[in-house]
This record gives sequence, structure tokens and C-alpha cells, in this order.
Amino acid sequence: MLRQNYDPDLIISDRALREYVAGCREELAPKEAFVRARYAPGDQAQFDFSPMKAIIAGVLVELRVFAVRLSYSGHFYARASHREDRPSLFAGLLRAAQFFGGLTRVAIFDNAKTAVQKILKGRDREENPAFRAFCGALALKVEYAAPRSGNEKGGVEGCVGYIEDNFFRPTPSYVSLDALNEHLEQFCLESLKRQHSDHRESNRGSLRSRAIGAAEPPSRGASGVYHAVRAREQVRRGHR
Repeated sequence: MLRQNYDPDLIISDRALREYVAGCREELAPKEAFVRARYAPGDQAQFDFSPMKAIIAGVLVELRVFAVRLSYSGHFYARASHREDRPSLFAGLLRAAQFFGGLTRVAIFDNAKTAVQKILKGRDREENPAFRAFCGALALKVEYAAPRSGNEKGGVEGCVGYIEDNFFRPTPSYVSLDALNEHLEQFCLESLKRQHSDHRESNRGSLRSRAIGAAEPPSRGASGVYHAVRAREQVRRGHR
């Protein structure tokens, strides 16, 4: 191509050619740059589900672990369920609000069918009516990550990796799911003692109190939405 367009007698080494092509590639398609996000107390949380295995009553099962991570303090709450459905999602958000003592102003979620019926243009989503009612009762604003953009909720993805490595490995064994969740909540409480890399406070306990201080208390209306959805899901499974 160079000989055709510039000089038919051109002699160039393979190394020089590779360097030339690399330079052209950088000009035509520059590397994507990311700016590290900074958050104020009570500003944002991220939540997601992740599959993890445990032995329950002697049987190896794959659970769906719901995790919420506060973006400022780095503190998290996790709860395991047998399914990744709306009752599990609602129960996880309600218990997280009770655990933290409040809610952040904004929460980031992916485009799971438990919340989103249709992905529209840009950041717009057609939400599931039950999920929209639940978030309205909580006065929780939910924003959705762009498809295939895991970096937009990288905080909670790193969090579920930490939970899997430190709680679900080796594979834990419990007599019941309730017993597992009881120990998992204690694990979340013990995480307060871990040093946070972005702040100078001695541990996450002080950070958690500051983060929760700016959060909104959970609404009673959300509990009613949760129980209504849970009852419908139980009836639907009973007719299968």
C-alpha cells in the first residue's frame, strides 16, 4: 500500500512497518479514557445479583446473591436467595435499607428483566410496573448502566468478587438458607473493620456512619409492594 501510494521502490523493515501501523491505529482509534469517580456521603449505591454455590441441608445448590455497595464508604450488604426474581430483589433492597439505616439518593442497576421491560434510546428504560411502584414507595431513584458497560457499576462487581472469595470459598455448608444469610450479614458487619483505600479514616465504621447520615430512611409503602409481589409470585408458582 505504501509502495502503491508513495514510492514503488520503498524498502521498509517489518518492525518499522508495525510501528507505522500502530501509530496510525492510535490516531484513528484512540484508547478509551476513564476518569475515576468520586462520591459524596449518601450520594450513590450500586446493586446486582451474582450466582454462587453453597451446601444447604446437605445439598449443593447454586444461589443468587444480591449485593448492595455504598459508593462513598465502600460498605456493602449481601443476601442470598434461591431465585433472581422480583421478590428477591425487593427483599434485598428492603433489608439493605434496614441494615444501612437509610437509602442513597441514586442507585445503579443493570438491565435485568426483574426491573426493565424494554431498553429504549440512550439511558431511558421502560421499567416493570411493580419495580417502578416499589422504587416510588422507597423514594429511590434508579439509573441503569449502559449495556455491556460493566465499568459503570464496577464497585458492586468488585464487591461480589470479594464476597465470593472470602465467604463462599471454600464452599460453605449450612442447615438452611436462613442460617447462611445470618452468617452472611455478620460477614457484612465485620467488613466495617477493613481499611478503605480512598479515605484516611481508620476503618469503614466511621465512613458508614457518615454515608448513612446523608441517606433517606426507608418508606413503609415499599414493604406493602414487596409483600404483594411476593404473594403473586407464590400463587404463580403454585399454578405451574
